[in-house]
Amino acid sequence: MGAVLGRTNREFSSSWWRLGLGDDPEALASAAAATRAPLDISSSPGLWGGLLRGTQSPVIWRFGRTLPQAQDSDHAGNLTQAELIAFLSAVGVERLTFAFLQLPRALEEHQVAGALEALELARQDGLIEHFGLEASGSSLTALSLWQFHDAFEAILAPAETLTSLADLARERRVGLVQSGPGESPAACRIVEVRTVAELEGLR
Repeated sequence: MGAVLGRTNREFSSSWWRLGLGDDPEALASAAAATRAPLDISSSPGLWGGLLRGTQSPVIWRFGRTLPQAQDSDHAGNLTQAELIAFLSAVGVERLTFAFLQLPRALEEHQVAGALEALELARQDGLIEHFGLEASGSSLTALSLWQFHDAFEAILAPAETLTSLADLARERRVGLVQSGPGESPAACRIVEVRTVAELEGLR
């Protein structure tokens, strides 16, 4: 089953996959690609990118680990561009379906502004299709950023955080993607899988 994800206006599988390293990566990559679901290949971009080459799998890029180092917006933009180039080079794809800004803790305004400007330039160049926010920290941290930056088309977060952000998500027509266990209003959920059997058992 699929669901239209917010203002992406696109239907995605309700089950997304975070590929983990198991005993047969090639078989897992093939099975995951066959589902046509968005794939988080952060565990080993070079490995998964090579195994998925030639498929039409939507690829997720989670970025922002270097942003707390940014001294100004230009620096933040440069750091974001460097992360993007490194990821694209590793995975060997021309376009990423989702770019999720990771937010484990609060960022400075210039860090957010520089990152979003770099993302918009990348979208104009056809390198990224949709922006997302990964709220891995507190819901208040995510809310404080999101209230002033309506740039995101999807929110990726644990169930409890998504529940607290659901009203604003509905207001802004932003899609919710749940990570981890629990119940939430999310139509889609990302799950880590390491084997084909795990993937097939969750479909």
